[in-house]
Amino acid sequence: MAAQAQAHYAEHVKNGIYESLLENLTTSGTGFLSSCECNTDFFHKTTWGADYQTSTGAEFRFNIFGEIQPESLGTKQGALGDFYIGSQSNPMYITKDSKIKNRFALGVPSNCPTKLSRLYDNQLVALNEVVEFERKQDLEEKKDYVVKEWITASKMDGPGDIITITSPYKYKSPEESEKRVPTIRRVMKRLRDVDVLDIDSHTDASPTESEGATSSHITSTYPEPKVGQLYPPTVLPDYKGKLFRNQECMLVQHEILDIDRKLIPPWDQYSALRTGTLIMATASLHCFTMKIRDVKGNPTGKERKIYQINFHRLLVIDGSVAEVPGFFIHPGYGTEENEYASNSKKEESFADRAMASFKIKKARTNVPSSVQKISTRPSASSSSSHASIKIKPLARSNAGKGKSTLAAHSVEKTPSDNTLLDEDHVMGNDD
Repeated sequence: MAAQAQAHYAEHVKNGIYESLLENLTTSGTGFLSSCECNTDFFHKTTWGADYQTSTGAEFRFNIFGEIQPESLGTKQGALGDFYIGSQSNPMYITKDSKIKNRFALGVPSNCPTKLSRLYDNQLVALNEVVEFERKQDLEEKKDYVVKEWITASKMDGPGDIITITSPYKYKSPEESEKRVPTIRRVMKRLRDVDVLDIDSHTDASPTESEGATSSHITSTYPEPKVGQLYPPTVLPDYKGKLFRNQECMLVQHEILDIDRKLIPPWDQYSALRTGTLIMATASLHCFTMKIRDVKGNPTGKERKIYQINFHRLLVIDGSVAEVPGFFIHPGYGTEENEYASNSKKEESFADRAMASFKIKKARTNVPSSVQKISTRPSASSSSSHASIKIKPLARSNAGKGKSTLAAHSVEKTPSDNTLLDEDHVMGNDD
């Protein structure tokens, strides 16, 4: 697979993909983040929602590029998205009020020319300029935040080189007007001279989870996807388990395009957006401040500042030869009885069948004295502390738009409160 991947990335040079991307980057000016500077091309003007705007007051939108990185570096896509599922003692469930997004970690394109690599670094510098400028403002105003940045490091104690972007919300809850008793659909055309009714013609052909709907069945049901189109969430292969309590919600079609500018439906995005895929996205910047609460929901007296990049349109520039990751279906917590658990079917595993088939063929008359009753006691689990990423200084490259250099920020590596919830799933505002 490594040799195959290297050959695939080498084709990016031969077939002109990197050359085309470079040309677009160097001729589009501030259309790309790599050519923009904080407080020159865009400004942070608002508080809640924290939209970054241009000098005219319009929302600052830009294009960003990179190669999708594995889940170990932050990518999260699927039915669960970036939802925090909680723990055995404090379980979380996806409801109609949950704000779920996909998250993609982007890195520098593999085997790309030096100039393209420097332009990718310029994106890092532009984002670092924002955080560093606001860090100094917070110090002057004596504000202390636990900062969650939009850049992380791919290596321990390495420089921040991974950019995380998030999708619009995955699920749409029913509107208040849609919660009314639906009007009965009336048949007004009278049928005459009908001897036998074709019962099969009235059968619902929509694929369901119980039928084990395949991608081909789903595609035939929704042959021409449109931006904003709504699907039942069961079209996702991993929409299963006890964590989902939003069955009344609908799955939203986002503007995610292949190289031919055709929409990629949600059930095909697992493959289309796998590790190693080269993408470009139109996005906006957001920043949120919120009070930190412990696992019981009590305020801790601390505040968190979260920086987030929300994409509005995503274009796949070139695919990947990496293996499509398997689906993770969380079984849920415990055996609590509820309307969701009672409707779910338990799948018998090889281990279940093996244990069920085990029998003692001969009755045992004597039990060896060495066999003693052993009492088991659960071991205390140690809570792991989380530390923020240390970002090393990074100077702006002049490969793109020529501008002055500015050192990137540095964040001290300090462990956060062990009792804090993982709030990476906090979302920004979308169109």
